[in-house]
Amino acid sequence: MIKGWNGKFRLTGDKKMLELALSAGLGAKNSQGFGLIVLEEVKMWDS
Repeated sequence: MIKGWNGKFRLTGDKKMLELALSAGLGAKNSQGFGLIVLEEVKMWDS
C-alpha cells in the first residue's frame, strides 16, 4: 500500500533549506521516486 499526498503546499523557511528540498525532495522514500516537488509559482508579498 502506498500513501501519498497530491496538492499545492506553501513551504517557508531558510533559502538554503528550501533549495535543498526542491533539489532532493521531501519525505522518507525519495530514493524510490517519491517526494518530488515541482515549483509552480512564486509570489512575493509585502510584509
